[in-house]
Amino acid sequence: MEFNSTDQEEIEILKKWWKENGTSTVVGVVIGLALLFGWNGWNSYLDSQGIAASQQFEQMQIALIEKDSDRAGRFGGQLIDQYPGTIYAANGALGLAAMKVESGDSVAARVYLQWVMENSDFDSPRQLARLGMARLYLEEGDIESALSHLSSESSVIYASHFSEVKGDALRQKGDSSGAQSAYVEAIQLVDSTDERRALLEMKLAEVAQ
Repeated sequence: MEFNSTDQEEIEILKKWWKENGTSTVVGVVIGLALLFGWNGWNSYLDSQGIAASQQFEQMQIALIEKDSDRAGRFGGQLIDQYPGTIYAANGALGLAAMKVESGDSVAARVYLQWVMENSDFDSPRQLARLGMARLYLEEGDIESALSHLSSESSVIYASHFSEVKGDALRQKGDSSGAQSAYVEAIQLVDSTDERRALLEMKLAEVAQ
């Protein structure tokens, strides 16, 4: 897939968005990076729908910062219902999924992640949603469902993350050889200065034992 300059800006910001801390996505990080996108992507949304969606998104972020889940849910729902084709709706759904994970409601989190996968035209949030879904299933012990979400879509943007979660799933399944291969692949896909590299190498060493 080819990316234009606007898509690339979205990708570079969203690449920093998904952390490797299991399903415990830190809502504060999500909010901060989403705000950053709001500035960087502003010129791409200088139309009435984009401006309205960005305003709704800003209100949702404020509600998340204030830990007001009811208000965040209301604004996020409006984004999804009224502006489904915008990046704000996709990011809003991801933010609500993270909020639900934080509160321990994995069922509701999956609903939002599924919406992104089925409705977003933006590759980055769709892949983030697929990663999130795989992590949720893995935490619940449903290894096959986790693996199916990792293999059903080829990822270029988050390839190392997909390989890492695949390694986690295969390790949990008892497939040490497969897990090692996945971790090696993940290590090869990250830069030598990436802070994730040390964690991946530790995982590889553990499974190799």
